[in-house]
Amino acid sequence: MNRFIQPAVRWLLIGTLPMLLIACHSSQPGAQACAHEVSRSMDTGQWQQALEQIDSPECRRGMSQEGRALNRAAAYIGRAGYELTDLIEVVLSEPLPDEDNPDLRFIRRLGSLGVSPGALRDLDLSLLSHQSVVSKNNGDGASLLQQACLPGNIDQLSDTEKDACFLAGLFAPARFAKALTLMLGQEAPAWQDDDALTCETDLNNSGVIDGAQVTACALTAIGEDNSTGDVCVPGSSVTGEVRWERLTDVSEVQFEIDGQVFGALSPVRVIIEPGPACTGRESRVRYRFIVPGSDPSMAVTDGYCRRDVRDRCSAAAPGSGCWPCPIPRADGTDLLTLSNTLLSPLNREAELMLFVLPNVESDRVAQRLESTRQSLCEPAEGTPEACDLREDGATLVRQSALEAYFEQ
Repeated sequence: MNRFIQPAVRWLLIGTLPMLLIACHSSQPGAQACAHEVSRSMDTGQWQQALEQIDSPECRRGMSQEGRALNRAAAYIGRAGYELTDLIEVVLSEPLPDEDNPDLRFIRRLGSLGVSPGALRDLDLSLLSHQSVVSKNNGDGASLLQQACLPGNIDQLSDTEKDACFLAGLFAPARFAKALTLMLGQEAPAWQDDDALTCETDLNNSGVIDGAQVTACALTAIGEDNSTGDVCVPGSSVTGEVRWERLTDVSEVQFEIDGQVFGALSPVRVIIEPGPACTGRESRVRYRFIVPGSDPSMAVTDGYCRRDVRDRCSAAAPGSGCWPCPIPRADGTDLLTLSNTLLSPLNREAELMLFVLPNVESDRVAQRLESTRQSLCEPAEGTPEACDLREDGATLVRQSALEAYFEQ
């Protein structure tokens, strides 16, 4: 751990780390065996084994429902490749005094965590588990947690429920950053490391990595149901053209998991032409999925797959039935989108931890979150409805702001 981490955050780590198995501690032999086995599996990174043990008869008898839910969330988080100590350091520590653009660096550092395949879905599974700590009913984990963790309600919660509020809030920025990283595609490592752009990462010489430009261009297709395509960046003597187009032979792709359809999506093809410095290179073709409905959005994808998302591919090849792979939500009935993985965590869910933190840390984290939201809105200044103010005066980031952010 960074030796510059604040003493108050060290204290928080000491108080947070032991909580994951506290609900197992009991004088009953079955409970002690449960605690020992789950702890050993987590300590050795056997996350799937830990999940199976948490639902074993011994743990069902010896651990409370809330305790099992909290440990289940911890196992999902571990399986996603996150270390709790690393995340606390990134989210709760102050920016370094000489740090350039600390908000962007904050997002980049978060996006570099959680490198395991399927990390974003595991974070969504952990959210559902945290929701079940504070409610016995199934439902939208975010809204249920937001209600339970409000200042007027949090004093009525048990320590385990407060832990769920804190951890759900702590991992909300991680969900945002992981989704953002996935939408940047193959060029994400160059963005995270702030590398100099080359033809491999910026084919049209626009000064923007290709993955960001593809996402920004595809976002302009939302709401353009009667259009077959459009130019996002005109070609010139300086930059190559970027355009989107609908697929004439495939208007919808239905994806399923375990035999259940969770998304009927509209594919959009984005073509990037080489700029003057990359003359002779082939055009770059990428795909994005529009999620139709009353509040249309864009699907977040991870890797490539066929209609059954468990049938994986190595690259996008629509003619062979291989597509960028959408991510089913925890309950398998919906999918992860820019709206519920970027906007909702940053606008609301990250604040779940604020009311559990000591005042000084709470104020600092609240300021960091607000500063990050404002940084996302700056490129969209002057764009109608890109950002707004909430009733409490905090910034509310909308989807059109993301389009401008990806374009910069």
